[in-house]
Amino acid sequence: MLSLLGLVHVVILLKSFGSVPTKRTSFKASTRKHSGSLMVHSIRVNPSQLLWSGHTEDGSAPPPYKEFSSSKYVYRGFCSSCGSALTWRSDKIADQIAILSGTIDEKWLIGDRTEKVSSESLAEPGVFEKVLNADEGALGRELCTPSGGQLFVRNAIKGATDVKLAGKRFVEGSHKKLEIPD
Repeated sequence: MLSLLGLVHVVILLKSFGSVPTKRTSFKASTRKHSGSLMVHSIRVNPSQLLWSGHTEDGSAPPPYKEFSSSKYVYRGFCSSCGSALTWRSDKIADQIAILSGTIDEKWLIGDRTEKVSSESLAEPGVFEKVLNADEGALGRELCTPSGGQLFVRNAIKGATDVKLAGKRFVEGSHKKLEIPD
């Protein structure tokens, strides 16, 4: 479930319709500007895999969710109450919408770790690693490992975002097939 300040809620049906989400990172300059982050993780799903709460009669997203056209074919979704970036979609890829992974509720990403362990105990030697390895119910690794590739790696910043993560690394978008060899 994705939620921001309790205003925008959406359930992502991960295993419905026989479609597994594609997880990617992007270093594209316009994506950085939109998100305010050097690297953006996203989960691409079919729009039919999203159930918006408070949806209108026509099935569209609830009123706080808005989109703006950032280029000829691309739309960026955001919360109209707080301005947080939520989604990305393109008319050229109508069967996909990218949900920005950072908008997913903590309980789905890291489980109930923050409720179980105090900050003070995490600072003790070896405790953080033990807790991290014992996360139960956390889907963060499954949802956020960019197995679908790293896009626009040509924009990586040496020493900050040039780390090889899971998946193939593409010079630009994956559709151009310009892959950076390992």
